[in-house]
Amino acid sequence: MKNNTHRPTLKVGRNKLNIGNKKGKVNQSGKGKTKTKIHDWDISIEKSKKFTAHKENINITQQQKKKLHEDEARKETLHRLNERNSQSLYIRFPTTVTVKRVEDVLKALGHVVAGATVRLPRPPRKEPFRYLYCFIEFTSKEEAIEKRDALCKVEVKGEKFYADFLKARSENSDMALDPYRLQVDNLALSTTKKDLKNAFNTAWKVIYANKDRMKAQRGFAQIIYKQKEEALKIFNTKNITVNGNEVRLTFVKCKKRDYKDMTEDAMETEDDDSKDKDSLPPPAKRMKVI
Repeated sequence: MKNNTHRPTLKVGRNKLNIGNKKGKVNQSGKGKTKTKIHDWDISIEKSKKFTAHKENINITQQQKKKLHEDEARKETLHRLNERNSQSLYIRFPTTVTVKRVEDVLKALGHVVAGATVRLPRPPRKEPFRYLYCFIEFTSKEEAIEKRDALCKVEVKGEKFYADFLKARSENSDMALDPYRLQVDNLALSTTKKDLKNAFNTAWKVIYANKDRMKAQRGFAQIIYKQKEEALKIFNTKNITVNGNEVRLTFVKCKKRDYKDMTEDAMETEDDDSKDKDSLPPPAKRMKVI
C-alpha cells in the first residue's frame, strides 16, 4: 500500500525545491546526489547582521574618541587653572581700604605688586559697593611665595592685608565644563572687542565688558562657539596673542563659583548677558569627570 503523505514541493523548471527542508536542499530529479546551499534570504540576513555590527563598532569608536578628547580638554583646563593658581595669591583687604577698581589695589600695595596681574571678582550687588578681596597673579610660583610675606606686612591705618595661596584642584575633579565657551585671561587693559573678534574670527559670540558696572577694568573675556569641535580646536592652539599679550584659554565652569575653599575657577567671574540668553546655542552636554 502506497503512502500518500508527501512534502509540498515547488517546481522551478526541472528542479524541485523542498520547502519543508530547513537545510534548503535542492533535488535535481533523477540526477546525482542532493546538493545543499544557503538560500538568498539567509545570505541577506547574514550580510545585514555584519553591516549592523560594523556600524555599531564605528559608532562606539567615534564615541570613545569623542570622550577621550573631552577628557583631555578637561584635564588640560584643570592643569592650566592649577598652574595659574600656583603663582597667584588671594588678598583680602582691611576695612580701612576702599577698593573699587584695580588702580585702588595698586595704590594701596604699591611696589609690592609691581608687574603682577590683579584680577577682581564679580562686582558686589549690595552695599557696601566695594571689593572685599582680589587675586594677584605673579610671574612665577617662587615670586608668589616671596611676595606673600611682604603683603602680610603691609598696614593701612593699623590694619594689615591678608594674603594666602590658592588651593589646587585635583585633575580628577567633578567640575563640569561648558564645551562651547572659552574664557580668555591675561588681556591687556587696552584691549577692545574688535581686537578679540579679529583674534577669534570663527567665534559665534564675543562677551567682553572692558569695565564692569563699577567702572573697574577686568582683563578677561568669554568666547562662544556654535560647534564644540571648533572650541576644542581653538583651545588646543598654542601661543595665541591679543593686542600684544599672550592669553590663557580655559573652558568655562558650568556651576556657580564657591569661594569657601579660596580656589579660583575659570568661571569665577561671568558677565551678565541676560538679553542674549534666548540666542545662545542649545544647552551643552557638559564635560564631567566620572
